[in-house]
Amino acid sequence: GCPASTRLARLRAEAAEASELVKANGISLGDVAKPGPWGRGLYTSRAVKMGEVILTEKPCIMAPRILAGMGRKPASDESAKTALDAFKALTPLQRHLLGFFHGWDEELSETFAQYAREHPEAEPALRFVRVMTLNAHEYRAEPSKAALYPLVSRANHSCDPSCALDGHPNGELYFYALRDMEAGEELLYSYLGGHFTLHIKEHRQSQLKAVKLFDCRCARCEASDPALQLPCTAEGCAGFAVQSGGEGSAWVCQLCSTEEPDDSPAKVILHRMEPLLVQKVAALEGLWANPEKDPAKYITDWEALAKSCLKTLGPRHPVYGRALFFVVMALNTGFALEGQALCGVDATRHTNGVRQFGIALLDYLDVSVPLGARRVLLEPIAQAVILLGTKSQDHCEVIAELVKRAGKDELIRLPWLDDKNVGLLRRVVEKHAPKDK
Repeated sequence: GCPASTRLARLRAEAAEASELVKANGISLGDVAKPGPWGRGLYTSRAVKMGEVILTEKPCIMAPRILAGMGRKPASDESAKTALDAFKALTPLQRHLLGFFHGWDEELSETFAQYAREHPEAEPALRFVRVMTLNAHEYRAEPSKAALYPLVSRANHSCDPSCALDGHPNGELYFYALRDMEAGEELLYSYLGGHFTLHIKEHRQSQLKAVKLFDCRCARCEASDPALQLPCTAEGCAGFAVQSGGEGSAWVCQLCSTEEPDDSPAKVILHRMEPLLVQKVAALEGLWANPEKDPAKYITDWEALAKSCLKTLGPRHPVYGRALFFVVMALNTGFALEGQALCGVDATRHTNGVRQFGIALLDYLDVSVPLGARRVLLEPIAQAVILLGTKSQDHCEVIAELVKRAGKDELIRLPWLDDKNVGLLRRVVEKHAPKDK
């Protein structure tokens, strides 16, 4: 074999290997030569129905998870060695595919650039770190690793997504549509997960800047956040008040028109308590994946915090919405675990908790969150419906209320669960959905 034929054979083998990574149905790539303001992008090439899986992808590169965080820190001899070892372990095809990812052809950060000038042999490894920082995803098949997915990496972010990204235990990722889409629409998903869309604009943007190193300019962030709504303090009024003239101005009820100064005793207490509750919610969120936490105390803390947020901030405050999402997730997890005594969540506590917090979450999502974000946030409700329908008895009224408020189609058409649980969810929803008259 001559060198040319050997190289051709290798290229064919690499192409065959790369083709096995992706199963796409109805996706087109953005124009590489004329990228949009946020990146190259993925687009629909045909009409897509809500809940349809339009992309399934295997990773092309798996590397130590620590690499995904190195790009946010100054380079050091130790981190460069770790990166260099990982880069040397890549196959020729994997090194070639790195050029496909956002970040490879950009200038290195100043701390990385300085290190590369002093250690030229480390530059390709430092670019690998940058690619991992900007594009890597959790690799569920091996939690100690992060992975790169070429097509998924092309999709842009939105705080009001049109698609959701989920993963199989084998490490594959898949996109599914959160709404019906026409041909030519862009596939947009939340880079930091579904619950992240509950945060206010300021927090979303600061987190994206810290983790993904870019300033978010999605349509939701380009617009102003909806005005904060607090319960009217007039006796007997069920309305909500907004500030009439911006920060520091009086609060005016949208139902009864009662005005309350921003420095009234009630508002002074609220302004003092609000940052404390924000800190407590953020602290508990940060403990979610901590294996050393006390699960029983963790669930109890979320229940107490959600009640405090409601009492102090009212049912339409974004901090209360975040607390509701996590308390339902925590109750579901506690009830689903074998050996329920570990978490103290029996059928009665789970049912009462879902009745109190799950329905409140749906009420919050209906009035405070745009459609795409709302649908990706329904996952804990779907999990609760399955648990109530399969592990509990005589709780039909709670399931029926959840299905009615969430929407039958939203629950059964979105494939956020594995095949077994999707079937369970469909059967429970069909049994308890309101009957057409």
